[in-house]
Amino acid sequence: MIYDDFDHIKDEYLRYVVEVKGLSPFTERTYKSDLRSLGDFLNNANIKVLSKFGRDAVRAYLSWLTNLGYERASVVRKLSVLRGLFKWLLKQGYLDEDPAPRYSVIRKGKKLPKFLSIEEVERFFRAVQEDTCSESVKLRDIAMFELFYSSGIRVREMSSLNVGDVDIEYKQARVLGKGSKERVVIFGIPAKVALVNYIDIRGSQISSKEKKDAFFLSQKNNRLSVRSIQSRTKKYSVSAGLGKDVHPHMIRHTFATHMIDGGADLRVVQDLLGHASPVTTEAYLHVTGPRVKQSYMAAHPFGKQ
Repeated sequence: MIYDDFDHIKDEYLRYVVEVKGLSPFTERTYKSDLRSLGDFLNNANIKVLSKFGRDAVRAYLSWLTNLGYERASVVRKLSVLRGLFKWLLKQGYLDEDPAPRYSVIRKGKKLPKFLSIEEVERFFRAVQEDTCSESVKLRDIAMFELFYSSGIRVREMSSLNVGDVDIEYKQARVLGKGSKERVVIFGIPAKVALVNYIDIRGSQISSKEKKDAFFLSQKNNRLSVRSIQSRTKKYSVSAGLGKDVHPHMIRHTFATHMIDGGADLRVVQDLLGHASPVTTEAYLHVTGPRVKQSYMAAHPFGKQ
């Protein structure tokens, strides 16, 4: 079944529930609203085949609804309508199996991942630059966090980087992600400059004969560990007075959010993050308050008045 048929399927399912359940006019309007929300999500996430609507898509749908400001009770109700729709599709023979097996409802009070504003990112980098650590450590950390924010790679991917993985000339790096899947990430001029400065001070430790050597080193010349990177992240966030628990994954989330806010296509961000499915990226991102208001003002008939 393809998404192009969704309007037809939606109307047919609505007639079914009205006849079988004897819905009141109010409940019928609620069903229409919930099915309309599902249609909007399918279009937004570019899901054209409903049989592909699996657990990742359910997670993305719940996140998407929450990002739009729906209360938990409304999200739970919309999830119930989704389950009912798929049960009916199975009964009608449109599907061979339920693409979204029973999914546990989001826990009350569960918060969305947080990200840093551009101003907070600037304060974070200022804290790194003004730290009293040694020059070699400072240049290493500047290079590392510039690469974090410029590419959105995971902390374990950062720790695992080898000398031969980083291509300064073409501003890209090869990383090994989840499931041992290799991908190429790109970075900008600030990261390139920072990486060059770090390489210069690292000196002879980086050579063409040592391509398997760790790129980021500790003060004892060992591979910089994940725990050490996490510790450095917390240290600078405290120094910057950000007032929040900043961790490497938040910087990854910041990268993705700022890319989307800047107009990047969701599929491009998906590739850069190393997500296998676009719905995973949809769940990973969220819309900020001002963007929700802006979208509402642009789309709603009364928003323009």
